[in-house]
Amino acid sequence: MYKIYLLFLLILCSFQNAISQNLVPNPSFEECDWEPNSLCDSYKDFQRAIKWWDTANEASTDLITRKFKSKKVIRVEAHTGKNSVGIVTQGDFWSEYIRVRTIDTLRANTKYYVEFWIVPADKYASAAITNFELKENFGIYFSKDKIFERSKTVINKKPQFSVNNVTLIPNQWAKISGFVSLKEDANYITLGQFANPDNPKDLTVGYFFVDDVRIEAILRDAQVYLPKIKIEGKESFTLENIYFATDKYELLPRSFPELQKLVNILKKNSTANVEIHGHTDIIGDSEHNKTLSLNRAKSVKNYLVQNGIKSDRLKVIGHGASNAIASNETAEGRQKNRRVELEMDKIKPTSNTVEGASSANEAYRFSSSTKDQKDLQVINGRYKPGDHCNPNIPKPALNEQDASTFRMYKTSQAKRYILEKAEASKFIIINTHKYAPETKIYLQELLPELKSAGFENLMVEDLATDSKINELGYPVIEDGFLIREPVYGNLLRAAKKNGYTITSYKASKGQLTKAQSIVSRMKQAGSSKSELAQSALHWAHAMNANRIAKANGSTKTIILTNYDGVEEISIDGRKMASWFKEFSNSDPLTIDLTTMRDQCPEFENPIYRTTKQNNPQVYLRNNVAYVLKKFDAQKNEKIKPCDMQVFMPRIRDQQARPNYLYRTGAKPHKVLPSKYGVGFPCLIFAFPEGEDIDSAVPADIIEMKSAASQVPLVLKPGKYTLLMKDGAVSKKLDVEY
Repeated sequence: MYKIYLLFLLILCSFQNAISQNLVPNPSFEECDWEPNSLCDSYKDFQRAIKWWDTANEASTDLITRKFKSKKVIRVEAHTGKNSVGIVTQGDFWSEYIRVRTIDTLRANTKYYVEFWIVPADKYASAAITNFELKENFGIYFSKDKIFERSKTVINKKPQFSVNNVTLIPNQWAKISGFVSLKEDANYITLGQFANPDNPKDLTVGYFFVDDVRIEAILRDAQVYLPKIKIEGKESFTLENIYFATDKYELLPRSFPELQKLVNILKKNSTANVEIHGHTDIIGDSEHNKTLSLNRAKSVKNYLVQNGIKSDRLKVIGHGASNAIASNETAEGRQKNRRVELEMDKIKPTSNTVEGASSANEAYRFSSSTKDQKDLQVINGRYKPGDHCNPNIPKPALNEQDASTFRMYKTSQAKRYILEKAEASKFIIINTHKYAPETKIYLQELLPELKSAGFENLMVEDLATDSKINELGYPVIEDGFLIREPVYGNLLRAAKKNGYTITSYKASKGQLTKAQSIVSRMKQAGSSKSELAQSALHWAHAMNANRIAKANGSTKTIILTNYDGVEEISIDGRKMASWFKEFSNSDPLTIDLTTMRDQCPEFENPIYRTTKQNNPQVYLRNNVAYVLKKFDAQKNEKIKPCDMQVFMPRIRDQQARPNYLYRTGAKPHKVLPSKYGVGFPCLIFAFPEGEDIDSAVPADIIEMKSAASQVPLVLKPGKYTLLMKDGAVSKKLDVEY
């Protein structure tokens, strides 16, 4: 049994480390052998019900499930999942606990992040509770060996992680979090109300529900991040990793690396001025604290001046203890209040719009600051169909003639068929859609095998013509608004890793003006200005693509276009593929990924609604792919617009993210911003190792609106730099997944 337990712990440890690094097994109490429907009569009932956890004394801790009902206490919904635990603390004569062996030994002198969620019941038994304060030494006791007291009374221990005088609100979950560094190794944690034998005080009284216990090792701390480019105005942030001796103002040498980063930023942004604000905790008299805070600010200024920053750009202010940002009643709060803050001019970029942004810090905004949902297509919550749907517009009806024809076709794997046809093709024209990242994911899947089939070039419509992607190996913010989408950026990264040369066939303003004149004379567009502009755009793009293709000689090329640019026919104006076919005197393989896909009901193709597929499929008859034909009024017949239409699978949520994000081998990774001193809401960016986080397109972005958010980053295995920003502070952290 012991060997089985160890094997399970090893497996669980591997899983936990891959996802969230939580060293607590069964942290949400979801694993149980049976679900009690009432208060437990004894500690043995709790131990028999819950897996991994047990109690630290003979008091009857409760497993709270959805079946739970009691006249003594009203159940509160679990913080996450279905279950929580309930503990009673009644002064020194009755106290309940939960205890568990950690997945791995907690090592001495290692910093750990500790978190659990707690909510009080507003009454217990027949007594109403009026004080919802967690008193002295409610917290977690870490021990090398299992502790168990043969009584129901409070345990006389001093917890290493103490929740000292925190007031709770009934029926409202509160997160308790902080850090602990142990003096000796520990294998067990015990949570509840303790009585410190060296400092006895009034103890907590009440009934509390506990959920989601977490302990994570902090292998490295996040660093304050100062972006190179900022938008006009002022920005305030706290300098972290700045150290002074107790009650002194001389900088300690371990502060220098952080200050040197500030020196580099100020040298690059030579017009930026800085106010340096010194702060202290409340210990000591006010005049002494004000002088100390001013001298500490001066020490930072002196360092900057000694390293080449002009003195007239720097202003120092000492506030003493007057601007506390945390409680001075706790050691942790006082530590936060002893700080140096900067207020720095922001540099005005070439354009102050999001479209003209030149860094990730400018280009991606919190949802609360956006007026148009389209701005959020790059953030985790906007990857789903339905964001731009109109429920008042009915979905299109199924044409029975089209349905009858479609029933003669049989499903087949799209990749196999595409590769078969690609062997005999010099050019592939394939489309995507800005609201359909799954189409870019699928092209990314195809890239390695198309490379083996001889394709070496990738032409992109949305890429800036002056892009340096072939030299850098990754896309940057200034490469284009649509390129900023992480999925699009990852497509281009994958192309470079697979050995493709990437070129842009984007038309310049001059080329578009010339194209409009030519297309108008040729009468190859509709009568409206918008139709003329669209036809001219397709003509100019096709002309540029053909010019690049000729320069590449016999090299096989993939051309990525948007929407209907893949059509070879001339209905509603000629499209890019039609013009390219004429200019190049070739027959490109044209693949439509955007027609048969999951989208809003009013736009979704009726034929697509009749199908089900878990992977991209084509439908074949006599080895010819099904394509929904369009009516050509000039020829008075229906004709195929392209060579094939790929039927994309439905989009489903997988761990709060769209399932297509996982198709290329990416895995979910949860991040705890509060572990690194970042608040909520926050944006979290992930950049592959070696890329400039001031300019690169992130590999993924998520927005976490609260501490309860379950949104993970979805990334391939590798090393990354995470950038976390909450509006007040930005921090970066190097990680490996």
